[in-house]
Amino acid sequence: MPRTMGGPLFGVNGMVILGHGSCRASGIEGAIDTGVRCAQIGMVDSMRQELAQLSSTEVLKN
Repeated sequence: MPRTMGGPLFGVNGMVILGHGSCRASGIEGAIDTGVRCAQIGMVDSMRQELAQLSSTEVLKN
């Protein structure tokens, strides 16, 4: 079973990590690790920048 549990859900100004309510302590630990890694690499800011670039392209304007 993978150590990383929990999936990131990205909102407008941040993210949450979703996990299964009946998971064990190792699953909670993995979900926390996922959130920490996403924060360390600046994933939300990176996604915000990439989405801003996409929104300025002609493909999305048509």
